[in-house]
Amino acid sequence: MRRLARIAGTLMIVAGVGALAWAFTVWRWEDPFTATLNYFEQRRLTESYDRRLEEGTPAGTAASAVEVRTTLPRSAIKWRRSSKRGDAIARLRIPRLGLTEIVVNGTDHDSLKRG
Repeated sequence: MRRLARIAGTLMIVAGVGALAWAFTVWRWEDPFTATLNYFEQRRLTESYDRRLEEGTPAGTAASAVEVRTTLPRSAIKWRRSSKRGDAIARLRIPRLGLTEIVVNGTDHDSLKRG
């Protein structure tokens, strides 16, 4: 009986230390499972965004400021109209925070969950 109590006590101590380590990890760095899922989803969105950006980029570059003023608004309107809910529409970079994320079109539950 004494041996069983010692084993149970040891297991409870190990479980308590493990719970504290997990709480510290989540508090300090965020949930590792959510971070991993977010990493893979952002990677897929980045590939989608880059592919879409390549398709929408005009073949020639504008030579003058006047050409930029006329072609840029048209390109922006075309980009906006072709964007569907849940599509990657922009890349957000905040160097000071070390943040690079893809912005998704839409505010519904699925779009927010994806982006």
